Amino acid sequence: MTSEIDASKVLDSLPALVWNGTCDGAADFLNSAWTDLTARPLEELLGFGWQRAVHPDDLGDVLAHCAQARQRRSQVRILDAQGRYQMFLLSIGARAAGELATAGFAATAIMLCSGETCDAVSDAAACELQFPWGHVPVVVWSTRADGYLDFVNDRWLQATGMPLERAQGWGWQAAVHPDDREGFVKKWLRLLHQGVEGSIEGRLGNEQRGYRWVMSVANPVRDASGRVIRWYGAMLDIEDRKRAEDALQDAHDNLTHATRVATLGELTATIAHEVSQPLAAIAANGAAALRWLNHATPNLDEGALAIGRMIKDATRATDVVRQLHALARKDESARQLEHVNHIIQETALLAQPQLTRNRVVLKLDLDPELPPVEVRAVQLQQVLINLMTNGSQSMNDVYDRQRLLSVSSSVNERGGVRVIVRDVGIGISAQDRDKMFAPFFTTRQDGMGMGLSICRTIIESHGGTIAVHNNDGPGVQMVVDLPAAVRGRTAGG
Repeated sequence: MTSEIDASKVLDSLPALVWNGTCDGAADFLNSAWTDLTARPLEELLGFGWQRAVHPDDLGDVLAHCAQARQRRSQVRILDAQGRYQMFLLSIGARAAGELATAGFAATAIMLCSGETCDAVSDAAACELQFPWGHVPVVVWSTRADGYLDFVNDRWLQATGMPLERAQGWGWQAAVHPDDREGFVKKWLRLLHQGVEGSIEGRLGNEQRGYRWVMSVANPVRDASGRVIRWYGAMLDIEDRKRAEDALQDAHDNLTHATRVATLGELTATIAHEVSQPLAAIAANGAAALRWLNHATPNLDEGALAIGRMIKDATRATDVVRQLHALARKDESARQLEHVNHIIQETALLAQPQLTRNRVVLKLDLDPELPPVEVRAVQLQQVLINLMTNGSQSMNDVYDRQRLLSVSSSVNERGGVRVIVRDVGIGISAQDRDKMFAPFFTTRQDGMGMGLSICRTIIESHGGTIAVHNNDGPGVQMVVDLPAAVRGRTAGG
């Protein structure tokens, strides 16, 4: 009897739940830790009463283990006296046979974390127990609440060649590619600070094995008060996805280049006029210079003026050819600080021959106090030529009013530059307006449907926006907004 009493005292002194019973799950013994945890009398817990404290989602597995009475380990949630479920590591096996004992189970449950403090278990054995998926075919990791790494599975070693002894704490950073390391760590620190789940992408490996792109997914575990007590995560290999993204980006770049070249077909007629106009002016001024010089008394002053105009027109023709060349190749030249008004005025000169042919009057209303913008002038000219050409063509069927195309510039509400190109044409329907910038959409029979799509691409690449609206009266307005350049720099031109 004394030995039995001593044995009961020993079991009652253990910092764990201990109980045993028959294979149908009825308990015939529970130690005092059960009553301490649940604040229920022993009589209420004996038999099937203890099962009411087990989380309903876990009870089925627990009873199955009791029925099999084979050595099993799992995690189980058990309700405490405050009405909170605590996480326990459960071990169930067959109870020792004796003269009075029938076949059944013996169980022990050790609390993994307390609802008050939920102190993380840091030793390797306990960590492995908390990771029953430690050998899944992905890298699995776990850290303390402060981000200190204390567990990685075997896949980490295979991927990086770095053992846990070197990776633990913050040593794992050495396995991240040097080019990705700073950003990777900053994002991890941000997740730690915010206490939210998230993912981080970067290359993992070493110089000998090579590096592969991975996505590290991190998830915080919280106690009943909402405080983060631990982090669990996994790393997924996304090397193939990254290669596919790079291939897609290359294809996109090639398509963009192809569409720019294709657009040249639509712009060729306009550019031909742009080139022919200064060339015609050169011929006219050359003839005038000859006449002034062939007089009996050569008029050198008038001849010099005519030759000066020839030089200016030749420079204009050279600029047009250079701009055409820039459109036909992948121009990666740096942006320059420019005055938008200068670009508008130069573009107006280029567009004037076509506007004159279409009997369109061009009106410029330019704000002289505009801030400089950082742009590729050739590309912005491409946009303006396209908008002016579209505006001119939209008035081909206008006969009852002046064909007026106005271009205005002003400071927008964000301190940047706004350019508005207005026509007095037939306007656009609400249905067409939603598709105006879609590739291959056009309202003209001879149109390619690429001009406005490329305009939007160019403007957005400069950090700006482009929109279309119907005027209060006839026609539409194309509104381009560009951000102002960084202060402290001086615009050229």
